[in-house]
Amino acid sequence: MSGSRSEAAGAREPRASRRPIGGTETAGRDLLSVSSAQAVAAVLTGLTVVLATHLLTPAGYAVLAYVQLVGLLLLYVTSSWTAAALVRYGREELERHGTLRATSTARLAISGPLLGVGVVVALVLELGGWLPDQVGWQFVGLGIALGIGLTATEHLVGLLQAEGRMRVSALALVGRQAVVVVGFAAVGVVGAGGDPLTLATITVGAGLVLALVLARTAERDALWPRGIDRAVLRRLVLFSTPLIAFTLGQYVLRSVDLVVLGIFTTAAEVGLYAVAYQVLMVLQQLPSAAPAVLSPLFVSMRERRGPEHSRRYLEVFVPQLVWLAALLVGIAAPLVEPLIRLVLGEDYAGAAPPLTILLGALLLFAYASFVVPVLLAEESTKAMAAATALAALVNVAGDVVAVGVLNLGPRGPALATCLALGALAVLYLRAAARAVSAATGFRPLLLLPGLAGVVAAATLPNSFVLLVPLLGVPLLALAIARLDHVFAAPGRSILNHLPMPARLRAPADRLLGAYRG
Repeated sequence: MSGSRSEAAGAREPRASRRPIGGTETAGRDLLSVSSAQAVAAVLTGLTVVLATHLLTPAGYAVLAYVQLVGLLLLYVTSSWTAAALVRYGREELERHGTLRATSTARLAISGPLLGVGVVVALVLELGGWLPDQVGWQFVGLGIALGIGLTATEHLVGLLQAEGRMRVSALALVGRQAVVVVGFAAVGVVGAGGDPLTLATITVGAGLVLALVLARTAERDALWPRGIDRAVLRRLVLFSTPLIAFTLGQYVLRSVDLVVLGIFTTAAEVGLYAVAYQVLMVLQQLPSAAPAVLSPLFVSMRERRGPEHSRRYLEVFVPQLVWLAALLVGIAAPLVEPLIRLVLGEDYAGAAPPLTILLGALLLFAYASFVVPVLLAEESTKAMAAATALAALVNVAGDVVAVGVLNLGPRGPALATCLALGALAVLYLRAAARAVSAATGFRPLLLLPGLAGVVAAATLPNSFVLLVPLLGVPLLALAIARLDHVFAAPGRSILNHLPMPARLRAPADRLLGAYRG
Protein backbone atom coordinates (compact mmCIF):
# COMPACT_ATOMS: atom_id res chain seq x y z
CA MET A 1 0.00 0.00 0.00
CA SER A 2 2.73 2.43 0.95
CA GLY A 3 4.62 1.63 -2.25
CA SER A 4 1.59 2.48 -4.36
CA ARG A 5 1.12 5.75 -2.52
CA SER A 6 4.72 6.74 -2.95
CA GLU A 7 4.63 5.89 -6.63
CA ALA A 8 1.44 7.89 -7.06
CA ALA A 9 2.99 10.79 -5.24
CA GLY A 10 6.04 10.54 -7.46
CA ALA A 11 3.78 10.72 -10.47
CA ARG A 12 2.49 14.04 -9.20
CA GLU A 13 5.90 15.67 -9.01
CA PRO A 14 6.09 18.68 -11.34
CA ARG A 15 8.15 18.19 -14.45
CA ALA A 16 8.71 20.16 -17.60
CA SER A 17 6.10 19.44 -20.22
CA ARG A 18 7.54 17.71 -23.27
CA ARG A 19 5.76 20.15 -25.56
CA PRO A 20 4.11 23.55 -25.21
CA ILE A 21 0.48 23.45 -24.17
CA GLY A 22 -1.74 25.03 -26.79
CA GLY A 23 -3.25 28.40 -25.92
CA THR A 24 -5.20 31.20 -27.51
CA GLU A 25 -2.43 31.80 -30.04
CA THR A 26 -2.90 28.26 -31.41
CA ALA A 27 -6.66 27.95 -31.00
CA GLY A 28 -7.44 29.19 -34.50
CA ARG A 29 -4.88 26.92 -36.13
CA ASP A 30 -5.97 23.96 -34.00
CA LEU A 31 -9.63 24.54 -34.79
CA LEU A 32 -8.89 24.87 -38.50
CA SER A 33 -6.61 21.82 -38.61
CA VAL A 34 -9.01 19.64 -36.60
CA SER A 35 -11.96 20.82 -38.66
CA SER A 36 -10.03 20.13 -41.87
CA ALA A 37 -9.01 16.67 -40.71
CA GLN A 38 -12.55 15.93 -39.61
CA ALA A 39 -13.83 17.19 -42.96
CA VAL A 40 -11.50 14.73 -44.69
CA ALA A 41 -12.64 12.00 -42.30
CA ALA A 42 -16.24 12.97 -43.05
CA VAL A 43 -15.60 12.61 -46.79
CA LEU A 44 -13.99 9.21 -46.22
CA THR A 45 -16.87 8.13 -44.00
CA GLY A 46 -19.23 9.28 -46.70
CA LEU A 47 -17.34 7.06 -49.14
CA THR A 48 -17.82 4.09 -46.81
CA VAL A 49 -21.55 4.80 -46.81
CA VAL A 50 -21.56 4.98 -50.61
CA LEU A 51 -19.58 1.75 -50.93
CA ALA A 52 -21.72 -0.02 -48.34
CA THR A 53 -24.95 0.99 -50.06
CA HIS A 54 -23.63 -0.39 -53.36
CA LEU A 55 -22.54 -3.64 -51.70
CA LEU A 56 -25.60 -4.20 -49.46
CA THR A 57 -29.34 -4.04 -49.74
CA PRO A 58 -31.15 -1.66 -47.36
CA ALA A 59 -31.97 -4.66 -45.12
CA GLY A 60 -28.28 -5.67 -45.10
CA TYR A 61 -27.26 -2.12 -44.22
CA ALA A 62 -29.63 -2.30 -41.26
CA VAL A 63 -27.63 -5.29 -39.91
CA LEU A 64 -24.40 -3.29 -40.19
CA ALA A 65 -26.08 -0.45 -38.28
CA TYR A 66 -27.12 -2.85 -35.51
CA VAL A 67 -23.50 -4.02 -35.10
CA GLN A 68 -22.49 -0.40 -34.59
CA LEU A 69 -25.22 -0.01 -31.97
CA VAL A 70 -23.80 -2.96 -30.00
CA GLY A 71 -20.32 -1.41 -30.15
CA LEU A 72 -21.65 1.97 -29.03
CA LEU A 73 -23.54 0.33 -26.17
CA LEU A 74 -20.29 -1.15 -24.88
CA LEU A 75 -18.51 2.20 -25.29
CA TYR A 76 -21.18 4.12 -23.39
CA VAL A 77 -21.46 1.60 -20.55
CA THR A 78 -17.69 1.44 -20.16
CA SER A 79 -16.15 4.85 -20.59
CA SER A 80 -18.08 7.60 -22.38
CA TRP A 81 -19.38 9.01 -19.13
CA THR A 82 -15.82 9.71 -17.94
CA ALA A 83 -14.46 11.01 -21.28
CA ALA A 84 -15.06 14.67 -20.44
CA ALA A 85 -13.36 14.25 -17.06
CA LEU A 86 -10.25 12.82 -18.74
CA VAL A 87 -9.82 15.91 -20.93
CA ARG A 88 -10.90 18.40 -18.28
CA TYR A 89 -8.73 17.16 -15.39
CA GLY A 90 -5.97 15.86 -17.63
CA ARG A 91 -5.46 19.38 -18.95
CA GLU A 92 -5.61 20.79 -15.43
CA GLU A 93 -2.99 18.28 -14.24
CA LEU A 94 -0.80 19.10 -17.22
CA GLU A 95 -1.00 22.81 -16.38
CA ARG A 96 -0.10 22.22 -12.72
CA HIS A 97 2.26 19.23 -12.79
CA GLY A 98 3.38 18.70 -16.38
CA THR A 99 2.00 15.14 -16.56
CA LEU A 100 -1.21 13.25 -17.28
CA ARG A 101 -0.38 10.13 -15.30
CA ALA A 102 -2.68 10.54 -12.28
CA THR A 103 -5.74 11.44 -14.35
CA SER A 104 -5.16 8.70 -16.91
CA THR A 105 -4.61 6.07 -14.22
CA ALA A 106 -7.74 7.07 -12.33
CA ARG A 107 -9.80 6.92 -15.51
CA LEU A 108 -8.42 3.46 -16.38
CA ALA A 109 -9.26 2.27 -12.87
CA ILE A 110 -12.88 3.21 -13.55
CA SER A 111 -13.13 1.97 -17.14
CA GLY A 112 -11.33 -1.36 -16.76
CA PRO A 113 -13.89 -3.17 -14.58
CA LEU A 114 -16.77 -1.61 -16.51
CA LEU A 115 -15.42 -3.07 -19.73
CA GLY A 116 -16.24 -6.53 -18.43
CA VAL A 117 -19.66 -5.31 -17.31
CA GLY A 118 -20.33 -3.94 -20.79
CA VAL A 119 -19.47 -7.26 -22.42
CA VAL A 120 -21.84 -9.04 -20.06
CA VAL A 121 -24.62 -6.53 -20.83
CA ALA A 122 -24.24 -7.12 -24.58
CA LEU A 123 -24.33 -10.90 -24.12
CA VAL A 124 -27.38 -10.73 -21.83
CA LEU A 125 -29.25 -8.60 -24.36
CA GLU A 126 -28.69 -11.24 -27.03
CA LEU A 127 -29.52 -14.13 -24.72
CA GLY A 128 -32.70 -12.40 -23.63
CA GLY A 129 -33.81 -11.79 -27.20
CA TRP A 130 -33.80 -8.01 -26.74
CA LEU A 131 -31.66 -7.34 -29.79
CA PRO A 132 -33.27 -7.28 -33.26
CA ASP A 133 -33.75 -10.63 -34.99
CA GLN A 134 -31.20 -9.71 -37.67
CA VAL A 135 -28.43 -9.65 -35.04
CA GLY A 136 -26.95 -13.08 -34.37
CA TRP A 137 -24.04 -14.24 -32.22
CA GLN A 138 -21.47 -13.47 -34.93
CA PHE A 139 -22.62 -9.87 -35.12
CA VAL A 140 -22.79 -9.55 -31.34
CA GLY A 141 -19.17 -10.73 -31.16
CA LEU A 142 -18.16 -8.17 -33.76
CA GLY A 143 -20.09 -5.50 -31.89
CA ILE A 144 -18.19 -6.36 -28.69
CA ALA A 145 -14.85 -6.20 -30.52
CA LEU A 146 -15.88 -2.86 -32.02
CA GLY A 147 -16.80 -1.57 -28.56
CA ILE A 148 -13.40 -2.59 -27.16
CA GLY A 149 -11.64 -0.76 -29.99
CA LEU A 150 -13.80 2.33 -29.55
CA THR A 151 -13.18 2.36 -25.79
CA ALA A 152 -9.40 2.17 -26.20
CA THR A 153 -9.45 4.79 -28.95
CA GLU A 154 -11.55 7.20 -26.90
CA HIS A 155 -9.10 7.06 -23.98
CA LEU A 156 -6.09 7.62 -26.21
CA VAL A 157 -7.72 10.46 -28.15
CA GLY A 158 -8.70 12.08 -24.85
CA LEU A 159 -5.05 12.00 -23.73
CA LEU A 160 -3.92 13.59 -26.98
CA GLN A 161 -6.56 16.32 -26.71
CA ALA A 162 -5.60 17.09 -23.11
CA GLU A 163 -1.98 17.41 -24.27
CA GLY A 164 -3.04 19.85 -26.99
CA ARG A 165 -2.03 17.40 -29.75
CA MET A 166 -5.22 18.00 -31.72
CA ARG A 167 -3.82 17.37 -35.15
CA VAL A 168 -2.32 14.00 -34.22
CA SER A 169 -5.63 12.69 -32.93
CA ALA A 170 -7.51 14.07 -35.93
CA LEU A 171 -5.09 12.58 -38.45
CA ALA A 172 -5.35 9.19 -36.75
CA LEU A 173 -9.12 9.23 -37.18
CA VAL A 174 -8.62 10.09 -40.86
CA GLY A 175 -6.32 7.08 -41.15
CA ARG A 176 -8.95 4.79 -39.65
CA GLN A 177 -11.56 5.87 -42.16
CA ALA A 178 -9.06 5.47 -44.99
CA VAL A 179 -8.51 1.85 -43.94
CA VAL A 180 -12.27 1.21 -43.96
CA VAL A 181 -12.63 2.79 -47.42
CA VAL A 182 -9.82 0.67 -48.83
CA GLY A 183 -11.30 -2.47 -47.26
CA PHE A 184 -14.80 -1.81 -48.58
CA ALA A 185 -13.41 -0.98 -52.03
CA ALA A 186 -11.41 -4.22 -52.05
CA VAL A 187 -14.58 -6.17 -51.28
CA GLY A 188 -16.28 -4.54 -54.25
CA VAL A 189 -13.34 -5.26 -56.56
CA VAL A 190 -13.19 -8.97 -55.72
CA GLY A 191 -16.95 -9.26 -56.02
CA ALA A 192 -17.69 -10.39 -52.46
CA GLY A 193 -20.47 -7.88 -51.89
CA GLY A 194 -23.84 -8.40 -50.27
CA ASP A 195 -22.39 -9.72 -47.01
CA PRO A 196 -22.78 -7.46 -43.95
CA LEU A 197 -20.52 -9.82 -41.96
CA THR A 198 -17.54 -8.99 -44.17
CA LEU A 199 -18.07 -5.25 -43.97
CA ALA A 200 -18.59 -5.40 -40.20
CA THR A 201 -15.31 -7.32 -39.82
CA ILE A 202 -13.44 -4.67 -41.81
CA THR A 203 -14.96 -1.88 -39.67
CA VAL A 204 -13.95 -3.64 -36.45
CA GLY A 205 -10.44 -4.37 -37.69
CA ALA A 206 -9.86 -0.73 -38.63
CA GLY A 207 -10.91 0.37 -35.14
CA LEU A 208 -8.50 -2.02 -33.46
CA VAL A 209 -5.65 -0.90 -35.74
CA LEU A 210 -6.35 2.73 -34.84
CA ALA A 211 -6.14 1.91 -31.13
CA LEU A 212 -2.72 0.31 -31.63
CA VAL A 213 -1.44 3.29 -33.63
CA LEU A 214 -2.62 5.79 -31.04
CA ALA A 215 -1.07 3.73 -28.25
CA ARG A 216 2.34 4.33 -29.83
CA THR A 217 1.82 8.10 -30.02
CA ALA A 218 0.46 8.80 -26.53
CA GLU A 219 2.72 9.84 -23.65
CA ARG A 220 4.15 6.66 -22.17
CA ASP A 221 3.90 7.87 -18.58
CA ALA A 222 0.17 8.51 -19.09
CA LEU A 223 -0.47 5.21 -20.81
CA TRP A 224 1.43 3.00 -18.37
CA PRO A 225 0.23 3.85 -14.83
CA ARG A 226 2.18 3.16 -11.63
CA GLY A 227 -0.36 3.85 -8.92
CA ILE A 228 -3.76 5.37 -8.21
CA ASP A 229 -4.10 8.84 -6.72
CA ARG A 230 -7.29 8.46 -4.71
CA ALA A 231 -7.95 12.20 -4.59
CA VAL A 232 -7.87 12.39 -8.39
CA LEU A 233 -10.04 9.28 -8.61
CA ARG A 234 -12.59 10.89 -6.30
CA ARG A 235 -12.67 14.08 -8.39
CA LEU A 236 -13.23 12.11 -11.59
CA VAL A 237 -16.07 10.13 -10.03
CA LEU A 238 -17.78 13.22 -8.59
CA PHE A 239 -17.45 15.08 -11.89
CA SER A 240 -18.56 12.13 -14.04
CA THR A 241 -21.40 10.60 -12.01
CA PRO A 242 -23.98 13.11 -13.29
CA LEU A 243 -22.76 12.32 -16.80
CA ILE A 244 -24.09 8.77 -16.51
CA ALA A 245 -27.51 10.19 -17.32
CA PHE A 246 -25.86 12.32 -20.01
CA THR A 247 -24.23 9.26 -21.57
CA LEU A 248 -27.39 7.17 -21.45
CA GLY A 249 -29.26 10.07 -23.01
CA GLN A 250 -26.69 10.29 -25.81
CA TYR A 251 -27.04 6.58 -26.51
CA VAL A 252 -30.81 6.90 -26.63
CA LEU A 253 -30.51 9.85 -29.01
CA ARG A 254 -28.29 7.78 -31.32
CA SER A 255 -30.14 4.46 -31.17
CA VAL A 256 -33.81 4.90 -30.34
CA ASP A 257 -34.73 5.98 -33.87
CA LEU A 258 -33.60 2.66 -35.35
CA VAL A 259 -35.22 0.66 -32.55
CA VAL A 260 -38.63 2.34 -32.93
CA LEU A 261 -38.49 2.08 -36.71
CA GLY A 262 -37.63 -1.62 -36.36
CA ILE A 263 -40.75 -2.12 -34.24
CA PHE A 264 -43.22 -0.32 -36.49
CA THR A 265 -41.74 -0.59 -40.01
CA THR A 266 -39.73 -2.89 -42.27
CA ALA A 267 -36.01 -3.68 -42.26
CA ALA A 268 -35.67 -1.84 -45.57
CA GLU A 269 -37.00 1.40 -44.03
CA VAL A 270 -34.64 0.92 -41.09
CA GLY A 271 -31.78 0.62 -43.57
CA LEU A 272 -32.80 3.77 -45.42
CA TYR A 273 -32.99 5.77 -42.20
CA ALA A 274 -29.70 4.23 -41.03
CA VAL A 275 -28.03 5.61 -44.16
CA ALA A 276 -29.50 9.07 -43.53
CA TYR A 277 -28.47 9.01 -39.87
CA GLN A 278 -24.98 7.79 -40.76
CA VAL A 279 -24.57 10.83 -43.01
CA LEU A 280 -25.73 12.99 -40.09
CA MET A 281 -23.09 11.38 -37.87
CA VAL A 282 -20.48 12.13 -40.52
CA LEU A 283 -21.49 15.78 -40.70
CA GLN A 284 -21.60 16.09 -36.91
CA GLN A 285 -17.83 15.62 -36.88
CA LEU A 286 -17.46 19.20 -38.12
CA PRO A 287 -19.11 21.08 -35.20
CA SER A 288 -17.66 18.46 -32.84
CA ALA A 289 -14.26 20.04 -33.52
CA ALA A 290 -15.26 22.95 -31.28
CA PRO A 291 -15.48 20.96 -28.00
CA ALA A 292 -12.38 18.94 -28.92
CA VAL A 293 -10.22 22.03 -29.40
CA LEU A 294 -11.80 24.58 -27.08
CA SER A 295 -12.53 22.51 -23.95
CA PRO A 296 -8.86 22.10 -22.94
CA LEU A 297 -8.21 25.73 -23.91
CA PHE A 298 -11.01 27.07 -21.71
CA VAL A 299 -9.78 24.97 -18.79
CA SER A 300 -6.34 26.57 -19.17
CA MET A 301 -7.78 30.09 -19.43
CA ARG A 302 -10.02 29.51 -16.43
CA GLU A 303 -6.98 28.43 -14.41
CA ARG A 304 -5.19 31.65 -15.33
CA ARG A 305 -7.84 34.34 -15.79
CA GLY A 306 -11.23 33.10 -14.55
CA PRO A 307 -14.43 32.88 -16.63
CA GLU A 308 -14.06 36.13 -18.59
CA HIS A 309 -13.01 34.43 -21.84
CA SER A 310 -15.88 31.95 -21.60
CA ARG A 311 -18.33 34.80 -21.05
CA ARG A 312 -17.09 36.70 -24.11
CA TYR A 313 -17.12 33.53 -26.19
CA LEU A 314 -20.81 32.89 -25.35
CA GLU A 315 -21.87 36.48 -25.96
CA VAL A 316 -19.91 37.21 -29.14
CA PHE A 317 -18.51 34.18 -30.88
CA VAL A 318 -21.20 31.52 -30.40
CA PRO A 319 -23.82 33.63 -32.27
CA GLN A 320 -21.36 34.12 -35.12
CA LEU A 321 -20.60 30.40 -35.31
CA VAL A 322 -24.32 29.56 -35.28
CA TRP A 323 -24.99 32.12 -38.02
CA LEU A 324 -22.26 30.58 -40.16
CA ALA A 325 -23.57 27.05 -39.54
CA ALA A 326 -27.11 28.13 -40.48
CA LEU A 327 -25.84 29.65 -43.73
CA LEU A 328 -24.03 26.43 -44.68
CA VAL A 329 -26.98 24.18 -43.77
CA GLY A 330 -29.43 26.35 -45.69
CA ILE A 331 -27.26 26.15 -48.81
CA ALA A 332 -26.73 22.39 -48.49
CA ALA A 333 -30.29 21.24 -47.74
CA PRO A 334 -31.76 21.61 -51.24
CA LEU A 335 -28.83 19.64 -52.67
CA VAL A 336 -29.51 16.50 -50.60
CA GLU A 337 -32.01 14.71 -52.83
CA PRO A 338 -30.15 15.11 -56.15
CA LEU A 339 -26.89 14.08 -54.49
CA ILE A 340 -28.44 10.99 -52.89
CA ARG A 341 -29.89 9.87 -56.21
CA LEU A 342 -26.63 10.57 -58.01
CA VAL A 343 -24.26 8.97 -55.50
CA LEU A 344 -26.27 6.18 -53.87
CA GLY A 345 -28.70 5.35 -56.64
CA GLU A 346 -32.45 4.96 -56.82
CA ASP A 347 -32.53 2.07 -54.32
CA TYR A 348 -31.53 4.53 -51.56
CA ALA A 349 -33.50 7.54 -52.80
CA GLY A 350 -35.82 7.02 -49.82
CA ALA A 351 -32.98 8.18 -47.53
CA ALA A 352 -33.16 11.72 -48.97
CA PRO A 353 -36.33 12.99 -47.19
CA PRO A 354 -35.19 12.04 -43.65
CA LEU A 355 -31.66 13.28 -44.36
CA THR A 356 -32.99 16.67 -45.48
CA ILE A 357 -34.85 17.01 -42.17
CA LEU A 358 -31.81 15.77 -40.24
CA LEU A 359 -29.80 18.73 -41.56
CA GLY A 360 -32.02 20.83 -39.30
CA ALA A 361 -31.00 18.54 -36.45
CA LEU A 362 -27.36 19.05 -37.48
CA LEU A 363 -27.75 22.82 -37.10
CA LEU A 364 -29.23 22.44 -33.62
CA PHE A 365 -26.50 19.95 -32.70
CA ALA A 366 -23.93 22.53 -33.77
CA TYR A 367 -25.56 25.17 -31.55
CA ALA A 368 -25.31 22.81 -28.57
CA SER A 369 -21.74 21.76 -29.44
CA PHE A 370 -20.47 25.33 -29.50
CA VAL A 371 -21.63 25.73 -25.88
CA VAL A 372 -20.15 22.48 -24.53
CA PRO A 373 -16.59 23.81 -23.91
CA VAL A 374 -17.93 26.37 -21.41
CA LEU A 375 -20.04 23.78 -19.59
CA LEU A 376 -17.06 21.44 -19.20
CA ALA A 377 -14.68 24.18 -18.11
CA GLU A 378 -17.19 25.28 -15.45
CA GLU A 379 -17.84 21.66 -14.34
CA SER A 380 -21.56 22.00 -15.13
CA THR A 381 -22.00 18.27 -15.63
CA LYS A 382 -25.26 18.07 -13.70
CA ALA A 383 -26.86 20.57 -16.05
CA MET A 384 -25.54 18.64 -19.06
CA ALA A 385 -26.92 15.39 -17.68
CA ALA A 386 -30.36 16.83 -16.97
CA ALA A 387 -30.55 18.48 -20.41
CA THR A 388 -29.48 15.33 -22.26
CA ALA A 389 -31.89 13.13 -20.31
CA LEU A 390 -34.76 15.48 -21.15
CA ALA A 391 -33.74 15.57 -24.80
CA ALA A 392 -33.68 11.76 -24.86
CA LEU A 393 -37.22 11.63 -23.46
CA VAL A 394 -38.35 14.11 -26.13
CA ASN A 395 -36.76 11.91 -28.79
CA VAL A 396 -38.41 8.71 -27.53
CA ALA A 397 -41.83 10.32 -27.25
CA GLY A 398 -41.46 11.96 -30.65
CA ASP A 399 -40.46 8.68 -32.27
CA VAL A 400 -43.42 6.81 -30.84
CA VAL A 401 -45.90 9.49 -31.88
CA ALA A 402 -44.40 10.19 -35.32
CA VAL A 403 -43.85 6.56 -36.32
CA GLY A 404 -46.36 4.58 -34.29
CA VAL A 405 -49.30 7.04 -34.34
CA LEU A 406 -48.82 9.37 -37.31
CA ASN A 407 -47.17 6.69 -39.49
CA LEU A 408 -44.61 9.11 -40.94
CA GLY A 409 -42.04 6.39 -41.64
CA PRO A 410 -38.37 7.47 -41.69
CA ARG A 411 -39.38 11.15 -41.64
CA GLY A 412 -40.82 10.68 -38.14
CA PRO A 413 -37.55 9.92 -36.29
CA ALA A 414 -35.87 12.76 -38.18
CA LEU A 415 -38.45 15.24 -36.88
CA ALA A 416 -38.17 13.79 -33.36
CA THR A 417 -34.38 14.20 -33.50
CA CYS A 418 -34.82 17.87 -34.46
CA LEU A 419 -37.09 18.46 -31.47
CA ALA A 420 -34.72 16.67 -29.11
CA LEU A 421 -31.61 18.54 -30.25
CA GLY A 422 -33.50 21.83 -30.17
CA ALA A 423 -34.33 21.22 -26.52
CA LEU A 424 -30.69 20.28 -25.90
CA ALA A 425 -29.37 23.50 -27.45
CA VAL A 426 -31.75 25.70 -25.42
CA LEU A 427 -30.93 24.00 -22.13
CA TYR A 428 -27.18 23.90 -22.74
CA LEU A 429 -27.04 27.60 -23.56
CA ARG A 430 -29.12 28.53 -20.53
CA ALA A 431 -26.88 26.51 -18.21
CA ALA A 432 -23.66 27.90 -19.71
CA ALA A 433 -24.87 31.51 -19.52
CA ARG A 434 -25.83 31.02 -15.88
CA ALA A 435 -22.46 29.42 -15.05
CA VAL A 436 -20.40 32.40 -16.28
CA SER A 437 -23.02 35.18 -15.82
CA ALA A 438 -23.16 35.84 -19.55
CA ALA A 439 -25.74 38.27 -20.94
CA THR A 440 -26.97 36.00 -23.70
CA GLY A 441 -29.77 33.59 -24.48
CA PHE A 442 -31.09 31.28 -27.19
CA ARG A 443 -31.40 33.26 -30.45
CA PRO A 444 -33.72 31.35 -32.83
CA LEU A 445 -33.47 34.07 -35.48
CA LEU A 446 -29.91 32.92 -36.18
CA LEU A 447 -31.23 29.52 -37.22
CA LEU A 448 -33.65 30.87 -39.80
CA PRO A 449 -31.39 30.63 -42.92
CA GLY A 450 -30.71 26.96 -42.25
CA LEU A 451 -34.28 26.04 -41.34
CA ALA A 452 -35.57 27.95 -44.38
CA GLY A 453 -33.36 25.86 -46.64
CA VAL A 454 -34.55 22.64 -44.98
CA VAL A 455 -38.24 23.56 -45.26
CA ALA A 456 -37.86 24.66 -48.86
CA ALA A 457 -36.09 21.44 -49.80
CA ALA A 458 -38.80 19.37 -48.13
CA THR A 459 -41.77 21.20 -49.65
CA LEU A 460 -40.92 23.00 -52.92
CA PRO A 461 -41.05 21.35 -56.35
CA ASN A 462 -37.67 20.25 -57.69
CA SER A 463 -37.79 22.87 -60.43
CA PHE A 464 -37.65 25.68 -57.86
CA VAL A 465 -35.74 24.19 -54.97
CA LEU A 466 -32.24 24.87 -56.32
CA LEU A 467 -32.99 28.60 -56.40
CA VAL A 468 -33.05 28.58 -52.60
CA PRO A 469 -29.32 27.99 -51.94
CA LEU A 470 -28.30 30.22 -54.83
CA LEU A 471 -30.34 33.29 -53.90
CA GLY A 472 -32.65 33.03 -50.93
CA VAL A 473 -30.45 31.63 -48.16
CA PRO A 474 -27.44 33.99 -48.55
CA LEU A 475 -29.68 37.06 -48.76
CA LEU A 476 -31.67 35.94 -45.72
CA ALA A 477 -28.47 35.26 -43.77
CA LEU A 478 -27.07 38.74 -44.52
CA ALA A 479 -30.36 40.37 -43.53
CA ILE A 480 -30.36 38.47 -40.21
CA ALA A 481 -26.71 39.42 -39.58
CA ARG A 482 -27.77 43.06 -39.71
CA LEU A 483 -31.11 42.66 -37.91
CA ASP A 484 -29.69 40.57 -35.04
CA HIS A 485 -26.39 42.52 -34.79
CA VAL A 486 -24.35 39.33 -35.17
CA PHE A 487 -21.16 41.21 -36.08
CA ALA A 488 -21.90 44.39 -34.15
CA ALA A 489 -18.72 44.39 -32.03
CA PRO A 490 -15.84 45.90 -34.09
CA GLY A 491 -12.68 43.80 -34.01
CA ARG A 492 -14.49 40.88 -32.36
CA SER A 493 -15.35 38.82 -35.39
CA ILE A 494 -14.64 35.09 -35.43
CA LEU A 495 -12.68 35.80 -38.62
CA ASN A 496 -9.98 37.52 -36.56
CA HIS A 497 -9.24 34.21 -34.85
CA LEU A 498 -9.06 32.06 -37.98
CA PRO A 499 -5.86 31.82 -40.04
CA MET A 500 -6.61 32.99 -43.58
CA PRO A 501 -4.80 34.93 -46.31
CA ALA A 502 -5.00 38.71 -46.04
CA ARG A 503 -6.56 38.85 -49.50
CA LEU A 504 -9.52 36.88 -48.17
CA ARG A 505 -9.72 38.48 -44.72
CA ALA A 506 -10.02 42.07 -45.96
CA PRO A 507 -13.05 41.48 -48.26
CA ALA A 508 -14.72 39.36 -45.58
CA ASP A 509 -14.25 42.09 -42.98
CA ARG A 510 -15.68 44.70 -45.35
CA LEU A 511 -18.68 42.53 -46.21
CA LEU A 512 -19.53 41.74 -42.60
CA GLY A 513 -18.81 45.30 -41.52
CA ALA A 514 -21.60 46.46 -43.76
CA TYR A 515 -24.01 44.34 -41.71
CA ARG A 516 -23.01 45.37 -38.20
CA GLY A 517 -26.05 47.61 -37.83
